[in-house]
Amino acid sequence: MYGEGAAEKIVGRAIERMRDRVFLVTKAYPHHASRRELPLACERSLQRLGTDVIDLYLLHGRGPTPLAETVEAFEALRASGRIRRWGVSNFDTDDLEELGEKLMTVRRIKCFIIRRHEGLNSTYFLGVRSAKSRSSLIRQSEKRAAS
Repeated sequence: MYGEGAAEKIVGRAIERMRDRVFLVTKAYPHHASRRELPLACERSLQRLGTDVIDLYLLHGRGPTPLAETVEAFEALRASGRIRRWGVSNFDTDDLEELGEKLMTVRRIKCFIIRRHEGLNSTYFLGVRSAKSRSSLIRQSEKRAAS
């Protein structure tokens, strides 16, 4: 994604002889989040990184594709062995709540960070204990240190 793939090429060269000791994370553009485009974007990333699997594949923000389709595309990549895990970044809380509902029908998740906003000094988490439990949004505030 960064440098239109140039960053992945650099990372691929850097981890060439130590891939088994690296947890590899990369991102896909939001406009690649469809059932058709996500696998193609993943294959390009795998080629640039010089590996056959991505440990964590992130969607970098919400795009025009319905989240249900994106979840299906990520799950298909996971089932095929091209990625081990997937996630999202730069989603707002409404998008994450919607995603949590989609995930309830697909697979069990434990917890992931939703958003960190330094200006508000807060962290948001979406936690799901099991596929039968309801998603819950918890806002965890941190107190600012007194000057």
